[in-house]
Amino acid sequence: MDAPVQRTWFSPDQSRAWGERFFLYYTPVWVAIVAIPMIAGWVRSWGDVGLTAIGLLVCVPPIVLPWFLAKDARARAYANRVNLWIFVLSFFGNYFICRYFEDVLGLRYNFPTTWNLGALILGTKQMPIPITMYLLTHAYFLTYHAAILVAWRRFGKGNLLVLIATCCFFAFLETATMATPFLDGLFWYESKTKMLTVGTLMYGSLFMVSAPFVAKITPETPYKQVALTVLAANMLQFWLFEAWARVLL
Repeated sequence: MDAPVQRTWFSPDQSRAWGERFFLYYTPVWVAIVAIPMIAGWVRSWGDVGLTAIGLLVCVPPIVLPWFLAKDARARAYANRVNLWIFVLSFFGNYFICRYFEDVLGLRYNFPTTWNLGALILGTKQMPIPITMYLLTHAYFLTYHAAILVAWRRFGKGNLLVLIATCCFFAFLETATMATPFLDGLFWYESKTKMLTVGTLMYGSLFMVSAPFVAKITPETPYKQVALTVLAANMLQFWLFEAWARVLL
């Protein structure tokens, strides 16, 4: 009789497992850095310098710290590759995909910033997307993808339902925790109910595309392959969100 398959949380490759743990252990740090100014109301008056500083405090450590804390060269190599992949994904998502959130799901920004960046000829609302959102998203997405991969591995890798459930969970969680009274007038959705329902599926589908790509990254993956796969994932997400727009608009 065959022995039962043992499902683990973290990768059996200890260098990859170190990276997954590091990104998850860093989560309470970036949550605190984001939450304290938000709850205190400081984000309403800090402007470009203050908000960008928050973004840098959140984004830079998970990129730099593995160079000093990684258990070995392979762990550092894995963290570097994942950081590159997620950074490109975060930039693409903010620059292009946010325009779909604005038009399809009613995303609105009104931060006191002039350091903004977003696609000029995509979308009709043209909300100002602060530079700090690009930096914050990097940390968010590191956590989301590490947690999705850990859960997917533990509860059945290859199980599409597990992937869908975990991706939608983080999509729902972000909306529920960001579109709050603490950010009234700065960050909101015209219909939070719509965002928490159909928007959860739409946003979650972004991670359904990206997570399987991240799952394939190893410490030995060539950087050229890392770059090509994230660009491929970005293009797939572009077409996917165009399909969402055609269904929902």
